[in-house]
Amino acid sequence: PNAPWPGKAGVHYTICGFTRQQVASVLSGVPVATITPSLTTSEEPEPKSLPENKGLAGEGHKPSGEFFVVQKARALQWIAEDPKNEQVLFPFFTGSDFTAHIDPPDERWCIFMGRMEEGEARQFAGPFAWLETHMKPFRQSHKRDRVRDRWWQFEEVRGYYQEWRASGASMLVRPKVSETHYWYEVPERGIVNDKGDVACQRHDSDRALLSSLTMNCWVQRYTTRMKSDVSFNVGSCHDTFPRPRPSARLTEAARLWEQAFDAAKHSIGLAPTKFFNLLN
Repeated sequence: PNAPWPGKAGVHYTICGFTRQQVASVLSGVPVATITPSLTTSEEPEPKSLPENKGLAGEGHKPSGEFFVVQKARALQWIAEDPKNEQVLFPFFTGSDFTAHIDPPDERWCIFMGRMEEGEARQFAGPFAWLETHMKPFRQSHKRDRVRDRWWQFEEVRGYYQEWRASGASMLVRPKVSETHYWYEVPERGIVNDKGDVACQRHDSDRALLSSLTMNCWVQRYTTRMKSDVSFNVGSCHDTFPRPRPSARLTEAARLWEQAFDAAKHSIGLAPTKFFNLLN
């Protein structure tokens, strides 16, 4: 099952044969007593979400409108005009920004009003005027009343985002769909959109643990695929993963790996995707 296509297409395939006759079942060339709907020899119990993982990972914010994103120069100009505007202006990233670049670019910023009411949002004159000119007309055709009426807000604001930042924790991100499994640290104040999954880094060892071979095997087993890429699912891949308790040994291993990884990708000048392809 799940063999790579022999041609140029980046897809996987499975050949299944059916007959009305009583014949031996064969799976991957091996005779077996039975074949389950998931193409295994026995139904394995699915893992359940663990309470200790609840609320520690999820999707990035969902803007639903390109006009929330502005160039860094415009954002800095608004901040220069009124320093208060910095409260609603943030570096903006997608999951692929971390895989396609040695260091994620910060040339795109976004206007993020959170769940502010219109009166409060109007206090940020420059950014609000921009959204009123561009986002308000854009949103008038939206099917959801709340999204249409609250055009100055992202369509989906993830509450856990603010909770993690308020607790002093840093944030990790990985693309929702990626050939390799690895988590990257989000720059301070960075906003990630819904093309990436985010996780709370409460301990220094969290990033190494979530990027480990053990976690990678877990993801490969309990995820879905799009072509040859892994489509990460927070519920089945992250929330079910039994994490070991933080320890000094894990923290030191994480520190050494991060140093080696950062030095290697800069020394050979390869972005993470190309770097991991080279390793593999």
